[in-house]
Amino acid sequence: MTAPKITYVQGFHDDCSSTADWNETESGLDATLSCLYDDILQIEGTCDSSANEYVTYEKDINNISTTTYPKYAVRWKTSEASNGLQAQIWFSYTDASWESITLGYSTAWKTSTGTLTTGKTLDKIVIIANDYPNTIDSGTYQVWFDFIIVCQGIFQFPFFESVEMNWENLYAFLSPIRRVGNITQYMGAESPTITVTGTMDSNTSWQDTNGKPGDFLYYIFHRASDDLFQWFESDVINCKVVPVRFKIGQYHDIDDIRRYEAVFRLYTVADLNEDTFGTFEWYQ
Repeated sequence: MTAPKITYVQGFHDDCSSTADWNETESGLDATLSCLYDDILQIEGTCDSSANEYVTYEKDINNISTTTYPKYAVRWKTSEASNGLQAQIWFSYTDASWESITLGYSTAWKTSTGTLTTGKTLDKIVIIANDYPNTIDSGTYQVWFDFIIVCQGIFQFPFFESVEMNWENLYAFLSPIRRVGNITQYMGAESPTITVTGTMDSNTSWQDTNGKPGDFLYYIFHRASDDLFQWFESDVINCKVVPVRFKIGQYHDIDDIRRYEAVFRLYTVADLNEDTFGTFEWYQ
């Protein structure tokens, strides 16, 4: 089983919950930008020329240091597996240089991560739908973006034992007047929680400069209140989460072994009805 990962300490995040502040800057493509399900940006474009056609949407951000925040994560997909509009993202810096990342094609949600050039100041983020190199001369296609994160790092849990999801329905048992017995009323459902458990010791990379085990994960939870959400990824669960609880304790009677439990809650601003729930593909 692959060790789960989580982003931590964001310098920038966009949940793609609004088209506001995303400004079309260049276009050879007849395109529109819209927001689906309250947290997915959709670029829809119609190709009508054999020449290269594309559209760019730019967002100004508060200037952030790529030395402090060197990692990025972006979740995206396209309507075609190939020969359609592909997804791209640009990171533009204050010195007029930029990094162009070709995400490509994928009809299933995909999360792409990477490292930005250090020593830069990030000024703008640009999302792009582009028919290059296929130069399609007809057809309407879509590119979707679920989130964009620029953060301090992506933490991989070492020495973990399990990843579990817990989803509890919330019921209220009401006893109506002049009626014998109870009627179960469905009052809604709690968001699922994801729990990661494992052990650690002083030989892991979890410690701070004083060698205290667990301090790095504690740091992630402590700083989580500054962020809207984090991206959690594992073999079975991939979703936006809010860190909820971190526990650490002694492992049996061994002095340098600590047992940990990290609990996260699924984050979403979308309505999880029957029609849209499957769109998120967060559980595998």
